[in-house]
Amino acid sequence: MTPIRPVHAGKRHTGKHRIDPDTDARPTGMPAAETSTELIDQAHALLAAYRFPDAYQRLLEVRSLMEHGVPVEHTDAFDAIRMLAESMVALGWPDEAEALLDDLAAWGGLGPHQLAMLAITRARMLVAQRRLDDAEACYRDAVARQDDPRARWPALLATAGVARIIAARGRGETAEPTLTLAYRWLVTEYGTAPVEVVRVGVELAELRSRLGHHDTARGLVASIYPAAASTLGAVHPLVVRLAAVADDLETERHERDRPSTASTSSRRSSTVAARRNRPDRLRQGRWRGEARRPLPYWLLVGAVVCAGTAAAIAAVMITIAQVLPPREPGRDRSPMASAVTIQASRSPLLQLATDVRIVRDAGTSLDVAWTDPSGGRRPALLFVAKDSAPAVVAATVPAATTSYRLTGLDPHARQYCIGVAIAYTTTTVRAADVCTNRPSAVGTQA
Repeated sequence: MTPIRPVHAGKRHTGKHRIDPDTDARPTGMPAAETSTELIDQAHALLAAYRFPDAYQRLLEVRSLMEHGVPVEHTDAFDAIRMLAESMVALGWPDEAEALLDDLAAWGGLGPHQLAMLAITRARMLVAQRRLDDAEACYRDAVARQDDPRARWPALLATAGVARIIAARGRGETAEPTLTLAYRWLVTEYGTAPVEVVRVGVELAELRSRLGHHDTARGLVASIYPAAASTLGAVHPLVVRLAAVADDLETERHERDRPSTASTSSRRSSTVAARRNRPDRLRQGRWRGEARRPLPYWLLVGAVVCAGTAAAIAAVMITIAQVLPPREPGRDRSPMASAVTIQASRSPLLQLATDVRIVRDAGTSLDVAWTDPSGGRRPALLFVAKDSAPAVVAATVPAATTSYRLTGLDPHARQYCIGVAIAYTTTTVRAADVCTNRPSAVGTQA
């Protein structure tokens, strides 16, 4: 496939657009034109809500706009492709995500923040591929940019990432101090609201609980849960995970407070072991939540941190590099140095929709039909251009659908052109547009 490039440079979007994860949905018919920035902001909110398929669909639309010449700001374009790769990792497609990240690595004009975020996304992809050595190297690449204020946020996230990998190798006690400081810095500099900060806190509580540091884990859960449940909602996967830790800790305390006898001790050990070995880690109780859907690359690791006091936070004046354990021998290579541009040979031949046609033009609506080359396996995007205006994504059509009615059109428009793009995993391919041939007074075209 052809590597994607931004059309022109511009300012970085703030990503502050908020949506209601419970009510937001794609409109049917012909919606108002959405800019790439609006789609990216919506995807950002959906990723925070762990609605990965919906975020993936938004970002695929942005990529399709870029592929078909719609101007997208440089930073928006980078954010869209990076988040698209992030969503693919979350959905279990790390190999496809790797191709996108290779493409991004070849872009020019990337700043320190973008380079560090790219390293983090690549590290998460590598963890999903079980390539922990390479993932650690990528995280350390991001940490190395800590002195630039623009890369401070990703450097702190990468610090937590290194500690997760250390914990995944069975060295939880070594990982704990590093993650403790990373969490303290994140809370001090960015507050407790960002979902990534909540994530580090949850992983930290989980690791402390596993290490037997029950009192500090219990205090951390108590400090995180109210704000996290209020901000993210009680059924958010991170809040459910936090509730599961709290339930474990509550069980542990009740078991510990029982009279100490040999039989009680035996029952307590077996009960706690059984609860910890349950695959869903979700129990009944006052912290009960709904079933969660953790990211694949988070299943391997646990993080650790204690919120601590304000005085303790203020006392942390050392640099990130000083708290990171050194690399183990033989684990000093960086896969970022060898990233290359996507090659067309890495993807199978992608086929276009055929026999695209306008079946009926009723002025305010159009019936469109086409032949699906994927055999019903891939969704499609419908592009609509009114008169001489640029095309916009008008609808996303589910797989195994080969017709659609576009509504809400202008009956006085001279012409509408329709394009059908088949949405493959990492890109879309759009067939040649078909256009209406309207007379001066719009009638009905059979």
